[in-house]
Amino acid sequence: MLQRRALRSFALVTNIGEQRMDSTPRHKPRAADRRKSGGTGVFPAVLPNGTTLGRDRRLGDRRRNGFISRVQLFSGVAYSAIEDVIQHCTVHDVRTDTLLLDPGRPNTSIFLVLEGRMRVHLDAADSPNSILIEAGDCIGEMSIIDGRPVSAFVVAEKGSRILALEQEQFWSRFMNDPRVVRNLLALMSERMRLSNDKLLEGFKQRLKLEHIEKELRLAREIQESMLPRPAALAALAGALEVHARIEPAREVGGDLYDFFVTPQGTLCMAVGDVSGKGVPAALFMARTVDLLRVTAKLSAVDPGGDPDPARIMARVNEELCRNNDNQMFVTLFLAFLNPRSGQLRFCNAGHNPPYVRGGDARVRPVEGGRSAPLGVRVGTVYRDQTLTILPDEVLFAYTDGVTEAADPRENFFGEERLEHVLRGTRLTSVAALAQEVLEAVHAFAGGAAPSDDITVLAVRRLPQEMR
Repeated sequence: MLQRRALRSFALVTNIGEQRMDSTPRHKPRAADRRKSGGTGVFPAVLPNGTTLGRDRRLGDRRRNGFISRVQLFSGVAYSAIEDVIQHCTVHDVRTDTLLLDPGRPNTSIFLVLEGRMRVHLDAADSPNSILIEAGDCIGEMSIIDGRPVSAFVVAEKGSRILALEQEQFWSRFMNDPRVVRNLLALMSERMRLSNDKLLEGFKQRLKLEHIEKELRLAREIQESMLPRPAALAALAGALEVHARIEPAREVGGDLYDFFVTPQGTLCMAVGDVSGKGVPAALFMARTVDLLRVTAKLSAVDPGGDPDPARIMARVNEELCRNNDNQMFVTLFLAFLNPRSGQLRFCNAGHNPPYVRGGDARVRPVEGGRSAPLGVRVGTVYRDQTLTILPDEVLFAYTDGVTEAADPRENFFGEERLEHVLRGTRLTSVAALAQEVLEAVHAFAGGAAPSDDITVLAVRRLPQEMR
């Protein structure tokens, strides 16, 4: 007799991972049950949301393995009061991370974590913010109590074992026990505190985000205030037509453009693109614009002088290389256009070559004069080039946000499409030309958010009859 008892106890301990903890089944599965389950008497578990978790299990006598003592809902409750219900509850083995409950769906079970854990997400099933339901805890009690649909996403993690207690059994057998009611209230209070902590943390994060967004909006306003106004070109009215647009990919960006009239009556214009994105690029952009304006205006302060774009580039490059620990750089196209002769003197620091669009709709790139970007290396030598802009011709400069705009298949807009738009546009004004280019880029991108800033600058030398 003692040997049989010892062997039976050993079997109970060593078979802890089996369906039933006792060695003798309490009833034999029916033949119909065996046929549906492949002869085992076990059915696939289907959750309220239609998910199949694996196979149902029945939980046997676990007193000797401390099962009841680990479940907070039944803490202090005599095992005899719940034995006949618990041993017939369904147990799910979770093979992969599985969505147990999702918002809007009804729920009729309380899920108790035997092993592993569950995650509760308030916003999305894959969000990083979650409340963890560890072994011994439960979920689903709220929808059982108020009868309303689930209000959060509940995910059972891989390797977990979840016991499902149906609401009929819960109401009929356990809610009359004051110890179960006390434990349930304690669980709900703890859950409420956790939810409040999450909500408070989320509120703090929103306040911080709103503060950052407010500062970024202010930074964008400051950045926009640095852009030149059309009134700065009043002296060239009737001789040149100028239009520029910039579309930052974020609140602030690293693209830049500038133009002003020199004391000699020439137009100084620039288009540039800073490496990187966001606030660092915007700060580097602001520094570049200030250096460029000061250097260019100082070089042209002598009414009899002749602005030299290569010399200006070299001086700005030396300043940008100072204390440039982050190794940022800027590509820049700088040019001076004489509205009377049409002479364009320019220098290109690693920037996309602009185009000249003729009155006959022919398009040609502005090649030559290209050197290294600014801020890369001290002592870089820059050289300028000259060409003539004829009456009714347009100089079109841009940043790579135009040609590198991508469609949903990640194809680039490219130079060929840009040239096609420039050729096909009816030249009523440079503003209309710039608008058609931007619309073509947006249509190509298919509504996708831009990955880079977009800047265009168009300058037209007006024909004599329009002056």
